Amino acid sequence: MATPPSPLVIEIVGDGKAETGSTSDKPEDPQSGVVTILVYRLCGSPESMKVRRRAPIRLRKGTQLWRRVEQTKVRACDQGDAGLVYVVDSEGNNPVKLRLPLEQGRDAKRRDFPMAIGVAHPCLEAWLLADSAAIQKSHKLNEQPNLPPEPEALPGTPKKNPGAFYKEF
Repeated sequence: MATPPSPLVIEIVGDGKAETGSTSDKPEDPQSGVVTILVYRLCGSPESMKVRRRAPIRLRKGTQLWRRVEQTKVRACDQGDAGLVYVVDSEGNNPVKLRLPLEQGRDAKRRDFPMAIGVAHPCLEAWLLADSAAIQKSHKLNEQPNLPPEPEALPGTPKKNPGAFYKEF
């Protein structure tokens, strides 16, 4: 595998704006989207890092998830990106059943190309909101912010039991 160009571009693919931020084929600074910012921070917040945020590839109707993951990986590698992060929403489904096709697509081709996969947990944003100390630290605030007592109960959160399947991990 060739040495990635500078700046390093990581392609981030997710189901929604909350995970990745607004989609763009052009490499940009990692400033929005939960997964985008998490990846940036986990990489040590390098100044040379850019992200290319894309929606999942839509092939023919009925194309299996593993095939879409595989094709996304090939596209990111051919584009010259340094790596790929592919995240899907569980939408209340068993995350283990979603993780298996993600792994199959990741491992199908170009195994030496860096890639991370994940299943986004429902209410992740609510869980992030529940940690006022983390918000204070990440935003360099003088005081911890006031947070709602039950972020999971805010409008727009899933009504299903979001943690039910995670006992299997």
